[in-house]
Amino acid sequence: MLPECAKSSLGKIGDPEAVGPLSGVLLEDNDWEVRERASGALGRIGHPKAVDPLAHALYRDDDHDVRAAAADALRAIGTPEALEIFNKDNNSDVDDIPF
Repeated sequence: MLPECAKSSLGKIGDPEAVGPLSGVLLEDNDWEVRERASGALGRIGHPKAVDPLAHALYRDDDHDVRAAAADALRAIGTPEALEIFNKDNNSDVDDIPF
């Protein structure tokens, strides 16, 4: 697994190669702050492969800040699929999303 600083750097430079490792962190890390940062990095990268893990986090993560970051990332990615998921969620409060 990549060290935290490496994952953060890959997200900042927008390297699509980071989508897989960052998605793994988003879905598996125990620390909500790490998952929140992974969501932000995936949004900055903007690759469509990040949509599924972000949607999973949006609807399944138990932390409000992670769900909000996933929603922001989906909006930033901006593909039709990402926007459909974002708009579906945007009609309700992130706290109301079932998990």
